[in-house]
Amino acid sequence: MGVIPILPVTAVRSISLADVPSSLGAALLIAALSVAAAALRLMLVRHRLAGTTLGPALWWSVAALLAVAAQYLFTALGEVAVTSSAVADATGALTRWDGQRGFALATLSLCPALAALGAKRPQHHVWQWIVLSFWVIVNLPNAQSLLLGAGHLELHGLWRWFLAVLVATGWLNWCGTRWWLPGTLVVLAQCCWLGPHLPGTPLVGWESHWAIGGPLAAVGTLAISLGWPRAKLRPAGIDRVMADFRDMFGNLWALRIAERFNLDARAHDWPVTFTPGGAVPGDSAPNGAHSEGDDPSHNGSATINLDEAPRRLLKSLLGRFVSEEWFETRWPATR
Repeated sequence: MGVIPILPVTAVRSISLADVPSSLGAALLIAALSVAAAALRLMLVRHRLAGTTLGPALWWSVAALLAVAAQYLFTALGEVAVTSSAVADATGALTRWDGQRGFALATLSLCPALAALGAKRPQHHVWQWIVLSFWVIVNLPNAQSLLLGAGHLELHGLWRWFLAVLVATGWLNWCGTRWWLPGTLVVLAQCCWLGPHLPGTPLVGWESHWAIGGPLAAVGTLAISLGWPRAKLRPAGIDRVMADFRDMFGNLWALRIAERFNLDARAHDWPVTFTPGGAVPGDSAPNGAHSEGDDPSHNGSATINLDEAPRRLLKSLLGRFVSEEWFETRWPATR
């Protein structure tokens, strides 16, 4: 059984689950099962990411959820070493998020968002080594604390702000997308797990907050895996492609694709441009181009489909993220 180290002791007694209220043990077991169920559900719906580069991000999510579920389970069923003076506070000891191990698991939950930021062919597989390196680097203070035998982990102010920026970046990437509410629940779970190590938070007083993070993460993850909220019904075309891409890859990649598309649209005078609200028509048509239904008597030239050139460009830009089948399903070529 795992043992959670507490501050230096004079006398140690092992307190089992029987020494604390049964409701606490049941709550921890329920948290473990709910988080494990969320991880299992993610694995069952992984086929939804077929044809995209988001597979590694999904597996990082599964790994983080299973690790947290294991922490809840070990805390509920294992024995916890406490000082003789803390015997009366057995409940607080069992609900305490172990400093070193808890921090390692909490930072593991940041890896899926980082993996999504590198989900671009052909480097999306190599990028996972960068994600792993990030996790190792961010846990250097943790390793130092373990090597020095410190009873608790206390981060420097800069490390705290670094973690806060990572959490905020993950939230901003999904803010305004279809998954903003489930994503917010997951970010709140991360705040519960990282609470004592974020700016302006005390090292004490978070003894039970970490237990709240599990249900929050489970509900958010299950909502996403079940497809809630439902996607808006959009006809096949440019809006559907970009809406689905933004919901899957987040705001950062969607804005990068939109920026590149708009540069070419202005250069070629295409009557379409991307805005945060979707694609909107421009003021003028390309030089010498007429859409279907226009007067075909333009010097006897053939009618040009205005959708084809932007479609080819967008298909090329998204080709480093999604498969041709994924794109064609959302914007079929005109026959």
